Amino acid sequence: MGFNVPAEVSREIRELTFAKADACSYGSASRVDNGAFIDRLVQDNEIGGRLRTFLPADKIRTYIKDAILNAYSKHIIKNKLGNVDFVSVIKKVYGKSSSLICSKDNVRVFRSEDRNIFLITTGTYLKWESALRRLLEFVANNPQLNESEETVNLCLTLVTSNAERNTGDEKLLKEALKYINIQVFLVR
Repeated sequence: MGFNVPAEVSREIRELTFAKADACSYGSASRVDNGAFIDRLVQDNEIGGRLRTFLPADKIRTYIKDAILNAYSKHIIKNKLGNVDFVSVIKKVYGKSSSLICSKDNVRVFRSEDRNIFLITTGTYLKWESALRRLLEFVANNPQLNESEETVNLCLTLVTSNAERNTGDEKLLKEALKYINIQVFLVR
């Protein structure tokens, strides 16, 4: 279903919602807290009230969640990943200094002075399988990596929030992937 909210109104509501989401730490709150936050936005005259002019009452929550807050979450993830220094990640995870040699299909390829190759991709903690698949597809599509005498190291850099953190699950993910020689670096 399409939403018939004028572009200017949508932009204004989006900006206001983003500001309120920043103020209440939406990106790191629990699902229960985020649900309550959405309920407050639906009741807010400047957000839900304005949307009532363009949407049926039963579609307002969906619009706020899908059209605005999903974009907000993607914005937060993009900002967190934009601040990652992958050379430092390699240093922390592998203890090696390295340089970027190329980037393709959201996989960055680094090389250390001792001729180790490091492949790093990014994703979210909740959808780590998508990042793993991207990394494995990159390896499969670049068979010259297997023909090289260089050691190839694989690493997932995943964005996580405090709300989705579960130390036991994090440990399980890291240990399971380490077993198949894939390292995990979490960005909070």
